[in-house]
Amino acid sequence: MDKKSLMLIVGNNLQSLRSERNFTQEEVAEKIGISTSFYANLERGKKGVSNAVLREIAAYLGVTVDYLLYETHTDARIRNIETLLKDKPISFVISMEKLIRLCIEEFTDEIRK
Repeated sequence: MDKKSLMLIVGNNLQSLRSERNFTQEEVAEKIGISTSFYANLERGKKGVSNAVLREIAAYLGVTVDYLLYETHTDARIRNIETLLKDKPISFVISMEKLIRLCIEEFTDEIRK
C-alpha cells in the first residue's frame, strides 16, 4: 500500500471515530496538542502523522493504533471491546455479554421483517 492510500485510510478512520464520539476537530486537536488545521488535514488524508501523535490520537479516541491503520476493523473492534472490559468485574462483563446477545437478536429480528 502506498503512503497516500494509508493517509486516506487513517483520515477516514479519524473522521468516523471523531464523529461517532461527537467530538469537534478543535477538541481532538487541543487534547492532542496539535493545531486544528493540522488535524483537519489528517482527516482529509493530506498530511502524514508521527507514531507518537498517532498513539495519542488513538488513546484519546479509545482505539488501538492498528484500528486507525486498517480498513477492515472486525479484529480491531473486538480488541477495543476487550480493552473496554478488561478491568471490569466479571458480573459487569457477563451483563454486557447478555446485552450484546439481546441486541444481536433484536437487530436480526428487525432485518427479517
